[in-house]
Order: sequence, then structure tokens, then C-alpha cells
Amino acid sequence: MITLKVDRSEPDMSAIRNAADAVRRGELVIFPIETAYVVAADAQNDKAVEKLHDAADLGPAESLTLLVSGLEDILKAAEYLPDRARDLALKYWPGRIAFIVDKSNDVSDLATGHKETALVMAPEHPVALALLKELRVPLAVTNANLPGNEPPTTAVEAIEQVGTSVEVVLDAGHSAVGHIPTVVDVSTIPPRIVRLGTVSANEVQDFLGEVEKLA
Repeated sequence: MITLKVDRSEPDMSAIRNAADAVRRGELVIFPIETAYVVAADAQNDKAVEKLHDAADLGPAESLTLLVSGLEDILKAAEYLPDRARDLALKYWPGRIAFIVDKSNDVSDLATGHKETALVMAPEHPVALALLKELRVPLAVTNANLPGNEPPTTAVEAIEQVGTSVEVVLDAGHSAVGHIPTVVDVSTIPPRIVRLGTVSANEVQDFLGEVEKLA
């Protein structure tokens, strides 16, 4: 395992490429998103996703979050994204909004716990975005902690819990408290708001029309 220090706002691309190469080899990497450090694998690689489940001590039915760089890569994670949901993403990505979608056939079934749907988002953290833009494939991620522990906010905390299974760590300092994304299930008709975050229910409804809101 190697740890590479990177600037949060302007990450060094040699470090990003180092992490990307590890992902392409089927290895695991650690990096920050808005609220925590995550451990990640190529979402299209069965063996890598299985390694991720083992590292985080997750059961085979556990679903992982899929990260993409933006709308240009959404169909590598999702089978389909309705036009109105695309408009919503254009307004609020990166960050702020996440979608439950019918997963692409290219995504490993292990990444979604053998479910037909997946949670997909584009993170707003510059380090995460730089890695995703370098890779141009979706990453399956989970918080870099073991069950029962709080999500790590530093690379050191993440390494202490899952570091033995990881090849590259991108250390960008303390993870900033970012926007909590609103989660919208667009695999159903009408769409359903699963969790409210930064984007309000009314804002979602402005784009999607009729939506099923939280009770």
C-alpha cells in the first residue's frame, strides 16, 4: 500500500493516475468524497467488487454506491435515465442529488447485492471527480470503515480499518462536510424521494412533475 498526499482543490494528476492504474488492475483504492473517506473498486470487475466486500466486511447482499464523473458516464452505471432526471442532474451535479436507477448490465451484480437497481451519484469532491474523469468507468464505493464504526474523515482512520486490503490511498486531509444529496428513485413511476438532503422536495418536483414524497 502507498499513501499519496494530494491537494484537495488541485490534486496532482500523477497521484490520480497512480490510483487509476491500481483500479484498472483490479485493486482497491481509498479517497475522500464530500463527507468521508471511501474504499472503491471498478464496478464492472466482479473480482475487484468481491475484494471490496471482503475488505469492508460486507455481506453479499449489501449494495454499494456507484460513483460516476457526470452525465457523460451515467449510462455506464445506469440502463436508462429519464430526460427530466437528466435535467435535474444538470442543475445539481456534481453532488446534491443522487438517483436510484435500473443498473447497467456492465455493472457487476455483486456491486448491487444482486439487485436490479443501483444508487448512482457524481461526487463534488475534486479528488474523487479527478479520479473518475481519469478512469471513465463507474466506481463501486462504501465508507472505509468496518461495521459498527463511524465513517472515517481522515485517511489515517480509513487505513486503520481497511488499509491492509488497499493498494493506493489518496490523502487530501480532513474530509470536508459537504452537501448531503437528496436521493430520488427514478426506477419507479412516479419517481419517489427516498431521502431528503440539500435539494428540497419542491425543487425535485419542479423537474420531475409528480413525485411520491416522504411521509
